[in-house]
Amino acid sequence: MLRCGVALVVASASCFALGLWSMLVGPLCGPTGITVLDALVHDTHYKYLVVLLVPVTVCFVIVNWWGLKIFRHA
Repeated sequence: MLRCGVALVVASASCFALGLWSMLVGPLCGPTGITVLDALVHDTHYKYLVVLLVPVTVCFVIVNWWGLKIFRHA
């Protein structure tokens, strides 16, 4: 169970770092020579997808869990 938690923290930190790079740091810097980072900087749509998908997914899960609790005890 601890390995799953560590994997979740590492994946979250990686997504945060890539999102921060692609939206804030990358456009201010020049080309890095790393293909993936340069593609993220020049993209105009998909760099926001993962960053905005996380809060929407969390809200969706919480609302579904709340609805399950309400209708189970009704």
